[in-house]
Amino acid sequence: MIEVTFNGVKLSRYIRVTDVVSPIGNNRELTLSENLSIGATVTKMRRGVKEHVIKFDIDTKDAREREELKHVLAGIFDVEKPVKITYSNEPYKYYLGIPHGEVTTERVTRWFNRSEIKIIIPDGVAHSTTYRRFDNGTVSSDKIVFNLVNDGNVPAIPIVTVKHNAENGYIGIVNSTGALELG
Repeated sequence: MIEVTFNGVKLSRYIRVTDVVSPIGNNRELTLSENLSIGATVTKMRRGVKEHVIKFDIDTKDAREREELKHVLAGIFDVEKPVKITYSNEPYKYYLGIPHGEVTTERVTRWFNRSEIKIIIPDGVAHSTTYRRFDNGTVSSDKIVFNLVNDGNVPAIPIVTVKHNAENGYIGIVNSTGALELG
């Protein structure tokens, strides 16, 4: 069983998640330009959104309890912007997602239903919940250089925290995409 937390709510309090279907990578949208002789040239490639499908079972005592539970779930999934979603099988990641489409139920018995909900991940990526500490920089003249390695598959901007051991009046941070000066 996979534990899913949706916008801070552990869904196992209400349903039994049986599977989370997550594609490999993102939808790729290609813009092609036909060649004169054969085939085409890719003129633009865009990574699209990601879609997860959460499959779950609803197990209640009777029809009244099932209907009440459906209203509770409707309230949980009623969000107007992407919210944080975590899965127990990916403990160091979270997604920002929003439900998409209709959530219907398949009635297996009077008290037992199967269902699924589609979640759109607009930015299409998993976000890391782990931080690495880099305190092994190399001192070179008047600067300290850190070599940071991004193990993800999309560019990530580092979060930098500086602890002053003495007042020096100036901090400069530079990477391949920009620079920041304080002091």
